[in-house]
Amino acid sequence: MVLGDDPNIVSRPVIQIVRYSLDEYYGLRIDAEDMELELSEIFPKQSEIKIQAVRLLLHLQESGPKIQTQLAEKLDLEDYVISRLLAKLETHRYVTRRKDGADKIVDLSS
Repeated sequence: MVLGDDPNIVSRPVIQIVRYSLDEYYGLRIDAEDMELELSEIFPKQSEIKIQAVRLLLHLQESGPKIQTQLAEKLDLEDYVISRLLAKLETHRYVTRRKDGADKIVDLSS
């Protein structure tokens, strides 16, 4: 039996979901490439840090504000590395940090 032969199987929504997923994937890919180009000015000789910055910004874009220590765990970065990275991104107005008790909440700048 071919997919189109069974009246119980509706292929159109599947195609729409796949198309949406691909658009989302390519949209994120373009965003990452654009970010990487922009961040080259901030991290000219630090390609590994630049990649971490792109990962961090994409994560915040997808998930919203996060506690700094949670970001460090999620991205598998040492506390001092994420602190320095965020300081540089904050200086260039990519992110904002605010205190919430003992925690620092990190968010994308608006």
